[in-house]
Amino acid sequence: MTEGSRLDGLPVDGTPLTVSDIEDLVVATQAQQDAILLAIKDFKRSSRSASVKQPTFLASPKAADFVTDEEAASRRAFATANFLARAWTAWLKTDEERRRRTARPRTGETPWIMPPSMNSPQVGLFPEAFVPRVHEQGLV
Repeated sequence: MTEGSRLDGLPVDGTPLTVSDIEDLVVATQAQQDAILLAIKDFKRSSRSASVKQPTFLASPKAADFVTDEEAASRRAFATANFLARAWTAWLKTDEERRRRTARPRTGETPWIMPPSMNSPQVGLFPEAFVPRVHEQGLV
């Protein structure tokens, strides 16, 4: 939902996401990036391995980069959708970097670099704390 929008009369279940929620997704993504980098640092220190590559993360999207000068609801909706798309893409790419470091590439041996709490072989669709905020809505 965008700033200035109303959902009166619309068949919406649950609390709609706002720009603030998307900003929280960005913060959670940055925290995951920090955790991945720390796990790699710890692994390098404990294994004395210098060959493990650090991931390169894209710059985090900022809500201010997705603001429109026009007041039209459709413009606000597209700007917010683009912000969400960039934030979600950043999350998926970040968690893919974590997943890639859960098992040794040549042997499949696990756990590898990631600590047990981060060693799932699945890419998370959203950060765990963000999942309860997402309510799938059927089309009417």
